[in-house]
Amino acid sequence: MAIAERLRLDIQNKCRTLFTNRQQVTLSFGLAELHQQMEDSILLVNNADDALYAAKQQGKNRIVTWKPGLKKSVKQDIDKGEEIILPPEKADETATVGLLQAEIEQLESTVKQLESELEYTRDEIRKQGSNDELTGLPVKLIFDDRVSRDIIRAQRNKQSVAVVSLDIDNFSRINEAFGHGVGDQILKIVAERLVQYLRRSDTVAVLDSEDNDEISTVTRLHNDEFALVLSDIKDIKSVTWVIRRILGRLKKPMEVDNQEFFVSFSVGAAFYPHDGDITFDLLHMAYSARIAAKNDPGINNIRFFSKDLNRNAFHGIWLEMQFYKAIVHQQFEVVYQPKVSTKTGLITSMEALARWTHPKVGPIPPEDFIPVAEHTGLINKLGNWIFKKACLDLRRWHKMGFRDLRISVNLSALQLRDENALSERFLRICSRRKIPPSKIELEITESTLIENFEHTQAAMQAMSKAGIQFTLDEFGKGFSSLGYLQKLPIRNIKIDQAFVDSTLPDSQSQIIVKAIISMAKNLGLKVAAIGVETETQKHLLCQLDCDEIQGSYYSDPVTMRQATNLLRRYNGNKSTG
Repeated sequence: MAIAERLRLDIQNKCRTLFTNRQQVTLSFGLAELHQQMEDSILLVNNADDALYAAKQQGKNRIVTWKPGLKKSVKQDIDKGEEIILPPEKADETATVGLLQAEIEQLESTVKQLESELEYTRDEIRKQGSNDELTGLPVKLIFDDRVSRDIIRAQRNKQSVAVVSLDIDNFSRINEAFGHGVGDQILKIVAERLVQYLRRSDTVAVLDSEDNDEISTVTRLHNDEFALVLSDIKDIKSVTWVIRRILGRLKKPMEVDNQEFFVSFSVGAAFYPHDGDITFDLLHMAYSARIAAKNDPGINNIRFFSKDLNRNAFHGIWLEMQFYKAIVHQQFEVVYQPKVSTKTGLITSMEALARWTHPKVGPIPPEDFIPVAEHTGLINKLGNWIFKKACLDLRRWHKMGFRDLRISVNLSALQLRDENALSERFLRICSRRKIPPSKIELEITESTLIENFEHTQAAMQAMSKAGIQFTLDEFGKGFSSLGYLQKLPIRNIKIDQAFVDSTLPDSQSQIIVKAIISMAKNLGLKVAAIGVETETQKHLLCQLDCDEIQGSYYSDPVTMRQATNLLRRYNGNKSTG
């Protein structure tokens, strides 16, 4: 008992030198002796646990030794409000002292490890400084400590804590357009407004009376990413209200260098105890929710963490890992969907499309794996492989006698960024496969055009001079600027499926499609309609003078062998003209 008391005092003294915020450390001990006749070591641990429970029931800095009937004795004495220190019955003092000494040595080792970790944390704070150099906000270590304390307080008061992740939409564009100096000034303004709001609001960051650290309720995590902690939370509605108020203050115009900037934000939030009880986990969950908010349409979106978001995040990581394996193990294949002339009924072109069949889960849709390819930067590798395979198959079809057949391949914005390498690579492949560049169509979407117009224009001009044709895909879905048709070497447009799919025969859709076709004809462009499924849609498009049709009415995407059968069926020995 004396050794345990000495150890308690020693730990308290050491902790006083480690903690700088004058927090008092208290310890409780539960002791149990090892009898020679005791065969079950679990029983010894259970006895010590019972003694520790009794010690904690009595208050702070208590030591209790186990004895038979302890639970009953503890309950009776606690009801009387008396302190309990129960002596051992018939103890072998030498064995007890030896056992305690071993436990003490283990506890002393733990204290030394704690001391080392705390010293490391203190050194890290000294190295980094306690505040962010740009905004003056506390560094993440201090913020993490604040969140941990708020969680402990909330646990004691049976309340909730919200951890909020917030960042500026399209902040990189501000840096690119106006320079990092302007971007830094905007970050400072955001930080100032956050701190001002959190200091004034009594619905946020309820503090202990001895605390004077309102600012530690907000930190800058990285670049334009901020994190907030909101305590004394009653329900989600109150958090939504607070975040809306914060956004209302943040989205007001910001004046930098005599220019007004209107900035929008994306916000994600996670809750203790609903989502987790560890600061790291809550920050990660709030981050996942913020990414989901950023992907939602509109601006100043707020999303709360959910298991679905977590599953989606896990699925994204899993998909990315599997995509790398699919590239290495060549799990992709190229399928083809024909485009048919409304004038001759012949197949004029085959569109090459990538398909991925996972060995365990089966087919994975392109809308799932293409974003992964772009995110990982592997879209160039995948795109090159598709182009090579399509050219190889086209060469085979030409040898079969379908010499006027063309192939079309889709391009992403990332592929077009390296305009010189892309054009050289594609033209080199055409040369090796003995494919005339005029038999190649490259399809790009309107969103791809506007993402990096200068690089896109340069790459398209270089390949167009060699004879490669360009098709503007999904026309009418995005911005539909006629300026693109004038400035870029576009030869064909494909009407977005939304105007064709299930809307025809609809009078309004007919008017739009007719206007698009008329405009394209006046500009000397060919028009194709995609998503054609019925005889009625085909008939109407022929009447509207659409040049080509693509869709399940003729064929879904099929393998090279099946595409060859389609060519023999529709084209026979005739030239496609």
